[in-house]
Amino acid sequence: MSGLSKSPTPISHTVASASVSGTPRLGTPRLGSPVVSGNGETEEANSVNPEESEVDQMQLEQKTLDELKSIELLPLLLDLVEGLKIRRISPKDFDNAAGRIRVRVSRMRTLLNGIEGLDESHQSRLAKMKTMDDRISRKRVVLETFRDSVAERLDIES
Repeated sequence: MSGLSKSPTPISHTVASASVSGTPRLGTPRLGSPVVSGNGETEEANSVNPEESEVDQMQLEQKTLDELKSIELLPLLLDLVEGLKIRRISPKDFDNAAGRIRVRVSRMRTLLNGIEGLDESHQSRLAKMKTMDDRISRKRVVLETFRDSVAERLDIES
């Protein structure tokens, strides 16, 4: 036997529906399905608190904005212009020398694509907010109606 020893590692798998023989088989976890960990405990697969997810998204966006702030294009551009002035760069090579600026602009675009909501217009965002307000109002009316009907039933039965 080799010098490698196997250490027990916890394995998370979902016990899927029983096969024809009646024995459970291991599958991949599905959203909302119980997950059996290596120590026998079960937990919800991919259960993420929406508030935590929103906070994580905001932190990621803040890091992205900080990185965007740190990218400087002006020094590169001034360096290129200065190179043209002192004839270190010929005008025909300017396009090739501007590659560093293009790379940074591309990186900035990529970072901006990761921020949610920047691709929406002001009108579409306002329309989305109005739609959400309408939904909230309708749900509020339904809940108030339900509350009143429950209160009425409780008063009648008492």
